[in-house]
Amino acid sequence: MSSPRARANHALYLAGILIKQWRELLLAQDLPQAAVNAAFDPAVRLHLGHAYGWFLLQLSGEQTSAGEPPSCCEELPPVPEGKMEPGEIAEFRRL
Repeated sequence: MSSPRARANHALYLAGILIKQWRELLLAQDLPQAAVNAAFDPAVRLHLGHAYGWFLLQLSGEQTSAGEPPSCCEELPPVPEGKMEPGEIAEFRRL
C-alpha cells in the first residue's frame, strides 16, 4: 500500500491532468462553458479534497491507510498517548 504522501501526490497529479483538459476545452469554445465547468468541477474538487486528506494523514504520522482519506481534521485518528498533535494540524483546525 502506498504512503499517504504518495497518494496525495497522485491525487494532485490527477487533478492537474483534469485542469489542463478543462482549460483546453474552455479555450476551444466548442461546448458551452457552463457544461464544461459542470463536467470538470466535481472531479477536480474530489481529487484536490483527497490530496488534502492524504496530506493530513501524512502530517498526523500515519504511514498507511485503507479506504478514503479524511476530509477534515476531525476525521483523523486520535493522537497516541504521550504525543502532541502536529502544529500544522492544529493550524488547520484553527482555520
